[in-house]
Amino acid sequence: GSDRCQRSEQTLGALEVGDQHHDSLLLLLHHTSRVVRVRPDCGPNPRHGQWERSSLPDVTQPSGLAGLIAAVRDHWVAALVGALIVLLPAGFLIATQKSEYKADSVVGLVPTRTMSDSFLRTVASQLPTYLLSPEVTERVGQKAGMSAKEVERAVSIEIPSATLNLTTTATASDPQTAALLANEMAAKALADKTYKEYFVPKLLSPAVPPERPTGVGQALMLALALVVAVIVGAVAALLARDLSQGKSGPEPPRPDESPATT
Repeated sequence: GSDRCQRSEQTLGALEVGDQHHDSLLLLLHHTSRVVRVRPDCGPNPRHGQWERSSLPDVTQPSGLAGLIAAVRDHWVAALVGALIVLLPAGFLIATQKSEYKADSVVGLVPTRTMSDSFLRTVASQLPTYLLSPEVTERVGQKAGMSAKEVERAVSIEIPSATLNLTTTATASDPQTAALLANEMAAKALADKTYKEYFVPKLLSPAVPPERPTGVGQALMLALALVVAVIVGAVAALLARDLSQGKSGPEPPRPDESPATT
């Protein structure tokens, strides 16, 4: 015991660390970012043989992009799970979502004589109601392979306030059906003679099958979902790193325990 104390005091004196009777050795525990101070187990000082926490700053983790890459590399399982939680349901919804196509036809209502605008609009406003009646929608549905109710839900007819143009917009799951519905409604408006005393209908713009569906395309939606999945995966990796750091590293010895010696 006395030989060990003498060797420790000689070593500490050679290192020139403070008082030769109360020197300490600093051991940096890199894996826990904790610094402890070890005192030799000899001498009359009651604090000898104890461990105490140093006031030196903790070892910091890499920050910025380097820290993010390190977190994803070390906790790739958490990052993958976080990304899949977003990507799998989003991909399923995008893949099963039905595309919608819209086609428009325009029929101009040319007045037969000079009349006030308010009167012309009052008369013209009755034409959409007639075109969306069951009598008309059933005949249009027979050509499109749809019921009268389906045609009524798929078609909207309006007359913009600035013109007397009858605009029909048809929505369907394929472009050909959308164009067929819009053109059939335009044909019914052209064939109607109820308002021939006031208007002469003229086809201004027939509907053509649209090339692209309405709304955001599936490719763009999938790309957005992928970006969100990457962000969520990175956040999951950072959280996993913080949790693992909070649990890692042994507890410091109690004050009444002495450090192991060789």
